[in-house]
This record gives sequence, C-alpha cells and structure tokens, in this order.
Amino acid sequence: MLLMPALSLPPEAATLADAVARSVRDGVAAGELVPDRTYSVYQLAELFGVSRSPVREGLLRLAEAGLVEIIRNREMLNEILVKHNAPRVVPMLGHLGGIHPARH
Repeated sequence: MLLMPALSLPPEAATLADAVARSVRDGVAAGELVPDRTYSVYQLAELFGVSRSPVREGLLRLAEAGLVEIIRNREMLNEILVKHNAPRVVPMLGHLGGIHPARH
C-alpha cells in the first residue's frame, strides 16, 4: 500500500491551482513526494480536500516547469510521475506563474 505524503495547501496562495502547485513543489523539495513514483490526481485531490480541476491545473504548471511528467489516460491527466531530477529542479524554479519557492 502506498503511503500518501503529508502535504497541505498554503493559505496565502492566490488560487487553488497555485496552492496545489506550491504544495507539490515543496513536497518534492522536502522528500514527501518521491522521484520516479506516480501519484494519482484523485489521491492528491482527496489529500488536499479540493476537486480534481485545480489539482490538474497546478500539476500542468509543474509539468511545464519540468518537475513532473504527466501520465494521461484517455486524453485526461490522471497521474503524475515525479521526475528523477526533480529535487535539483525545485531550487531553479525561482518563480513559477506567481508561485515562489518556500522560504525556510
């Protein structure tokens, strides 16, 4: 059984899609989302307590940035694969459609 990561949506994000993208990006950086493992849009939507639409939108942004790979089923985004180089990509994102890296 696959354990789901401990992720939460940042309350300061402008949109739900921004919040999802930021949370997934930060989850990759923190090691909560593991490279070369697939994650279901349905599971992530349930984890965040939102519909699948903002999850898909946020994940598409991350795919454009090279952080995840989209896995489609019948032309619909159903899963993502966290790319092997994702932990190295996160610091280089700098700015992603209004989504800034987490500051620790």
